[in-house]
Amino acid sequence: MSPPQFNVRIPSSLDKQVKLFAKANNVSKNKVMIDALNHYLGCMEKISLNQQLAEIKEKIKNFSYQICG
Repeated sequence: MSPPQFNVRIPSSLDKQVKLFAKANNVSKNKVMIDALNHYLGCMEKISLNQQLAEIKEKIKNFSYQICG
């Protein structure tokens, strides 16, 4: 049995960000959206390690900018 499916409309700017993120992390748009929903709903244990690593890298980058200017 295949998992449930639902469709949503998102702004084109968000779609572009999802596509870029998926390509940069070598994952499908579907995986990005599932991880994003899990993150939003507080299900961190269900988020892929790639997604968690990407978030950590982004936080480190932002922190470095704050420190180094």
